[in-house]
Amino acid sequence: MSKTLESIQAQQKQFIAGINGAATKENSAFRAKAIEAFSNQSIPTRKDEEYKFTDIGKFINSNFDLDIANQKNIEIMSSQIEEHTILKTGVIRIVLVNGILNEEFSELDQLEPGISINKLNDAIFSGKIESIEGADPFTNLNNSFLQHGLSIEIEKNAIIEKPILIQNYNTDAALSFVNPKLLVAAAQGAQATLIEKVITLGEAGFTNHVAEFDIAENANISHYKIQNDHSTTLEIGNTIVNQARNSVFSNYVFTLGGGMVRNNLTININDEGCEANMYGLYLVGAKTHIDNHTVVDHKAPHSFSNEFYKGILADQSKGVFNGKIFVREGAQKTNAFQSNNNILLSDDAVINTKPQLEIWADDVKCSHGCTTGQLDEEALFYLRARGIERKKAMDLLLDAFASEVVEKVNFDPIKAYISDFLHQRFSN
Repeated sequence: MSKTLESIQAQQKQFIAGINGAATKENSAFRAKAIEAFSNQSIPTRKDEEYKFTDIGKFINSNFDLDIANQKNIEIMSSQIEEHTILKTGVIRIVLVNGILNEEFSELDQLEPGISINKLNDAIFSGKIESIEGADPFTNLNNSFLQHGLSIEIEKNAIIEKPILIQNYNTDAALSFVNPKLLVAAAQGAQATLIEKVITLGEAGFTNHVAEFDIAENANISHYKIQNDHSTTLEIGNTIVNQARNSVFSNYVFTLGGGMVRNNLTININDEGCEANMYGLYLVGAKTHIDNHTVVDHKAPHSFSNEFYKGILADQSKGVFNGKIFVREGAQKTNAFQSNNNILLSDDAVINTKPQLEIWADDVKCSHGCTTGQLDEEALFYLRARGIERKKAMDLLLDAFASEVVEKVNFDPIKAYISDFLHQRFSN
């Protein structure tokens, strides 16, 4: 047994003892099953097919001492909140500190009619959590520590104009081994935009967060993740989505920095007429490792999914893209598209990409593909022939490459935020 697993199991026992019988019988049993499931799975290694290019255990052992994690000092200052808030206006800010909703710094009083946001507790999460069977190990790890988090409910036909900005702060004292949970229930005809960002205030941070979306009939939800932490942080995210008839779910992931980042996205299209959009842009350098794993499961006919990921990797950075599209036997008239394109800016940068299709229906339109290469020398020559110096020409081409994903953004402040970041990165 690894030292990391031993440390986590010791913390799980301490956590359960700390609850001291306050949980319901059902949820105590749920946590016990999650602990057992995680112990059987353990921390994935490169021997596990789904993690063969991402050695999370090695990164944890190199950067964290989990024996001293989870201290309960959760103090945070308003200046820290303001310094790291990515959008100052046009959003409703919700602050979590070490996975716990902080009402003092959250703008709960500014919520529009039709949406409610509450601390996650036993009464709220009972019966709403993703089942343990077949779950990713880190989903089970999150469930085993399940106590705090966020519950968002959007009422029938409610149109929430202002996006909800959820900022997860990890403080110095906690060593930032935290397991926040986000549950979102969008009722029939509801519309909303959610934005998530993790901010690590200490020297190291291990964030294992899970977001679960229940999208009812005719609902339309957009979900953004902005990832730009420092080099000794580990961010693991599992996003699980269930879509009902004629619903729309759009997921945007922008990875601009970090130590090791693993994003698991699973979308279950459970009824007819659904639309799922998945857009990703990773722009990383130094020794950042970014791994995007996606699954779209078309279980019903007349549905559409569109996946478009792009990556720019410099220095000794590493990237992984593994996208799976399933089309079940009864899911006729499915349209599913998947694309992953990458540019490597150094000989030491590495990308492993694996788009996949599994189709059991015969009346579908499905395609997938990937490309990996360097900047187009002909395009560089064309620009340089017109008097543009090489560095500027490269910046223009990279900006154009990345902007294809940015243009898919349907919220202008986020589009401006990412565009400004790209312009600053490519102008240096």
